[in-house]
Amino acid sequence: MLCRGDGTQGASTATAEATETQVWLDFAHDCGYLSPADSERLKAGYEEVGKMLSAMIANPGKFAPG
Repeated sequence: MLCRGDGTQGASTATAEATETQVWLDFAHDCGYLSPADSERLKAGYEEVGKMLSAMIANPGKFAPG
């Protein structure tokens, strides 16, 4: 279940997905697939997207037609 209505399940899912992506970005950097600059740029961008998704999950009424 993605969201129980109170936003807690959706928020924890979004956090878990963001953490998993950051782990893969670290892995790609550590293996030499990403430069340090690209790694930091991608992590910063992903953190920003995560903040936006968390805000949307916490306040669905602002984003859903009603």
